[in-house]
Amino acid sequence: MVTQVMTAKSRRPITVGRHELVFHSRANIQQMPTRWYETAEGRFKVSTPELTALELVQRDAQVGGIARVQEVLHTLYEACSVEGLQEALDTAQVVPAAQRLGALFSLQGRAELAQGAQHWLQGRNMRAIPLESGSAVGDDWHLDAVFKVWLPPSIERSNA
Repeated sequence: MVTQVMTAKSRRPITVGRHELVFHSRANIQQMPTRWYETAEGRFKVSTPELTALELVQRDAQVGGIARVQEVLHTLYEACSVEGLQEALDTAQVVPAAQRLGALFSLQGRAELAQGAQHWLQGRNMRAIPLESGSAVGDDWHLDAVFKVWLPPSIERSNA
């Protein structure tokens, strides 16, 4: 089992029994929105669902691509709020990730969250980007005009 931990400074992974702890560093981690999470093993500080969604989109290549991000987002939608999204976006200040997350919210029929991302992006400098970071845009892709995100023809759309 692997647990990923965000820290202020880089640190090597450690293994405890069959459990591996992998550390990722993040600037301004103390300012990121968090909440306490209780388990039988103890109490942990975790990122809010909205910040988790934003970071998944931002780190799509590290988590298995945009299809995997969509799978995980499905489990987070009900826990997300527009207010929490605004707080995560205000703190992280990552325009491309906000564009991609907004496009995914829109594709999945999460209009309220998509509108929250759209509202946050107003007045910010956006450039056209592919949905999946590092992807080459093909001739059959289409541009989401609201979020300026190139969408591949294979992207899963839902009204959920």
